[in-house]
Amino acid sequence: MKNKNKSDRLQKALKEAYHLRDTVPVEPGWEKQMMRQVRGLGPLDPGRSWVDLIEGCFWKFAPVACILILVLSVALIFQFDFIKEVEMAKTFFEGSVDYSFFQVLGNS
Repeated sequence: MKNKNKSDRLQKALKEAYHLRDTVPVEPGWEKQMMRQVRGLGPLDPGRSWVDLIEGCFWKFAPVACILILVLSVALIFQFDFIKEVEMAKTFFEGSVDYSFFQVLGNS
């Protein structure tokens, strides 16, 4: 609750300053000094969930996982030689149905 009050007070003060910006004379370096102080405040709501904590690790390892999947897929294709199996399946299906059926049954 204390953090919420602080946040509300800060927001109200900044709104007031924004609306009065043309009527109040300020020093030339005032804006930079004020923005430096605002940046120094840090986040208003530091509460983070567990998803926020692991998000950084996920995005670091995502490209590595994609490359690993690609490499393993290429290795799998060359290891099992799917090209031969595709050619065998094409030969089997391109032949006539009767010929393939009788060949399986042993010319009965």
